[in-house]
Amino acid sequence: NSIVRRSPPYRHVVRRLVQSLTSRHVSVDRATMHLAIRHDGVVNRNIGLARRTLRVMLDRGMHPNEYHYAAIIQGYVVSGHVHAAEKVLWRAREAGFARDPVLFTILIHGYGRLRQPEEASRIFQAMIKEGVQPDIGSVDAFAGAYYAVRAFNTAKRILVQAWERFAPFPSELQQASLRTLAEAFRKLNPHQIVRLSTGERRTLRYKLKRIIQRDRRRALAKRLKRRRRRGREKAQRHTRDVLDDTSDNKHTIIQ
Repeated sequence: NSIVRRSPPYRHVVRRLVQSLTSRHVSVDRATMHLAIRHDGVVNRNIGLARRTLRVMLDRGMHPNEYHYAAIIQGYVVSGHVHAAEKVLWRAREAGFARDPVLFTILIHGYGRLRQPEEASRIFQAMIKEGVQPDIGSVDAFAGAYYAVRAFNTAKRILVQAWERFAPFPSELQQASLRTLAEAFRKLNPHQIVRLSTGERRTLRYKLKRIIQRDRRRALAKRLKRRRRRGREKAQRHTRDVLDDTSDNKHTIIQ
């Protein structure tokens, strides 16, 4: 109905299609409801309507799966309500559907778009802690969150650290630019993913945390250095101004 209302030229065609489906007793299923939720939340960016569609689905006795949760999460993300999207993610986990890295990847992308890489890092770490295996898309989104704030070295180290999960790291890419590295990473075969044990997940989390913390300290040191340099420059300008005022006063007294 929403499509018919928004697109008058197609109203007649859509009405005939709906009538045809009704006459053949074609009932709405979960796949159809997923498409409706995604259309409302992602295409039209009307998350309220998407939630009402989900409610209709529940009222009809149809239980949501990871695709329905992903559509709601993405709807919140494209609308800029990333914190609300995160609440939906944890509700999906409680329902037993947060085992797919796609749900976490959508949220990581959302925090990356808001230029909040530390929040994206938190979601990525939570994904590993939950036992969800990172895939190429989730690692790419994680590195992209740091790329968005121009933390290029951090983004590059994230890609290199995660690379070994998918394939041996090519020696010819040791000195490659971040762009070349990212393009090669996206071309890796997703079917080569090695499932991590509990110990290996813990090791990966530890190594990624070290990368983030090390670069955070470096960024803080750079900010302090810039602040000190500005302080010195300000003090030098103040000293010059005082000397200039003193010189002008001397000339006035002499005159």
